[in-house]
Amino acid sequence: MHRFLSPAKMARSATALSTHAERGHYLQKMQSREEAILHLVNHGTYHRGAIGHALDRADGNRPADTYTVFIHGAEPERRNA
Repeated sequence: MHRFLSPAKMARSATALSTHAERGHYLQKMQSREEAILHLVNHGTYHRGAIGHALDRADGNRPADTYTVFIHGAEPERRNA
């Protein structure tokens, strides 16, 4: 897998299109692939936290949605290995 994610390839710049809803326009920016992946992970984490907060305020139950729960369900043979 390292041949796809070598440091040199991760450092390459890519063009990203970003929206700014409050301004009503698009912004084109350059960032490395590494920065784009980090942004993707952080963005998903932000939304996950916002949903958790909304569930807490509504007295809802949070689902067990962690990677650990997923991998234990998908590959039970890895438990207590």
